[in-house]
Amino acid sequence: MTKETKRQKVSDSLSNEHSPLPKISVSELVNFYNLTSDLLVVYDLEWRVITVNSSTERLFGYTPEELIGINSKNFYSSRRQG
Repeated sequence: MTKETKRQKVSDSLSNEHSPLPKISVSELVNFYNLTSDLLVVYDLEWRVITVNSSTERLFGYTPEELIGINSKNFYSSRRQG
């Protein structure tokens, strides 16, 4: 499944007239993700970081590129020790 097909499926499910959620576009979600001041992290099933928003650098001092691919369990345990 291509990235565009996945995006369309999300868009279709969000615009379902029977959904209790308000209608919101994928671009609105992307803007929220990129512009929020809160830390947003997406993990895979093995707790590896897939993507983070730009607030991670401000809050943790690491760039998104430094965090993508690491196991979040290792990251949080090392932060508690150091």
